[in-house]
Amino acid sequence: MKKLLVFVFIICSFKGFSQTPYPTPYQNLGSKNTYVQSWALGIDTTFKMPVFYDTTAANLTRAKLYSGALIYTRVDTSFYVRNITATKWLQISGSGGGSSGTPDTIISGTPLYVRIAAETGADNDSIKIKYGDSILIYAHLTGSNLVLERMDGDSVVIALPGGGTTETASNGNVKIGNDIQWGGPLTSSPTIAVNTFTLNMSTSTSNDVLNITGTSGNGVLSTVTSGSGLKGVSDVSSGVGVWGIGRTGVVGTTTNTAGVGIGAVNSSTSSGAVALNVLSNGDNAATLTSDLINSNSVLPVVRIKRSVSGGSAGANGIGNEIAFETETDLNNNIVNSNSIISKWTNAANASRTSEFSIIGVGNTFPKVLLTLAGNGVGAFYKGANVASGTTITATGNLFHVTGTTTITSVSGTDITAGSTITIIFDGVLTFTDGSNLKLNGDFVTTADDTITLTNDGTNFYEITRSNN
Repeated sequence: MKKLLVFVFIICSFKGFSQTPYPTPYQNLGSKNTYVQSWALGIDTTFKMPVFYDTTAANLTRAKLYSGALIYTRVDTSFYVRNITATKWLQISGSGGGSSGTPDTIISGTPLYVRIAAETGADNDSIKIKYGDSILIYAHLTGSNLVLERMDGDSVVIALPGGGTTETASNGNVKIGNDIQWGGPLTSSPTIAVNTFTLNMSTSTSNDVLNITGTSGNGVLSTVTSGSGLKGVSDVSSGVGVWGIGRTGVVGTTTNTAGVGIGAVNSSTSSGAVALNVLSNGDNAATLTSDLINSNSVLPVVRIKRSVSGGSAGANGIGNEIAFETETDLNNNIVNSNSIISKWTNAANASRTSEFSIIGVGNTFPKVLLTLAGNGVGAFYKGANVASGTTITATGNLFHVTGTTTITSVSGTDITAGSTITIIFDGVLTFTDGSNLKLNGDFVTTADDTITLTNDGTNFYEITRSNN
């Protein structure tokens, strides 16, 4: 009986041992310093990876020596794989647990590589980001480009970190760190929604810094409530701040009663500097139109202003000049042909008096053709004295004749039909009726006598004479 009980005890002991999940001692293959290689390995129930507190602890073992090595870390409950060069650990799943693709799973890496199999089929070359059963973002390959689309039709915003990496788009635009460099066309219509946007561009060649072209519409449309809608600045002698070419090169519009459509400022102290330069290869270089609701009033269309910089006040003689410059028969020799001058003869504000003059050019010399004083007195040009002779030439609307030689004609050269001249004689001579002089008989003059003639394009007709 005693032997029977011992036998039953032994049998029960073997039975209990056989139900232990992991028998001890464990069976070892190789050692800590031995690499065991097998061409096939079958796992029936459980595959247990080495467990470390963190990757730093793993690096104290031989696990760090093998690319493809798998470990589990307790500090972040994550799985790691050794990279192909066995130089770093790549995290392949995080604290959510579960396999990749299940909810709450974090897949990351430094960097994370996602390889899309280029197989045939509608969805074999795609990545889907889902929330529940709905696809939020659909990423797929188009040629060699990865395209991101949102299923709700909105745009996808990708925030790329800075740090010196360079990313080049297919249209040539380049992102370096946090900066975008335009190297190709913008294929959409971007809106820059910021209070202040500065576009700094420069070139050391004669090329255009900013070239905006189009077949219709506005090249640049700027709408502001204050300040400058479009401001162009050039700090070189041959530079142009804003250059407009087209049916209408530059258009400036303001709806404010005190606004300015186009403002041109020249801050240079050089007398040759130009604030606004308008060039046209057609009929009109500039058209000035005032389209106001008033139908029976005179309102300014153009204001030409003159001020003094540096805080100084104007003085007698300050004024404005509009110069008309025209090319002569000498190629590219563009010189002044006529001018209009408006100035103060008395700049004292309480008693200010103006003068308006028209300047012409005769035989290369400028001449005051007409002067209208602000007090209502007008004056035509007084020419230089003319020596008497058979034929004399007028030097102005009023001029003196010196000497005593008989005069038989007046030259009509450079005289416009309708012109009137007055001659003051300084001595005794005979002004003869005949030739192109249609007089009321010969005029024998004495000093200070005058005669006034008008020209019809061929002859001079006497209007009046005075014996003084």
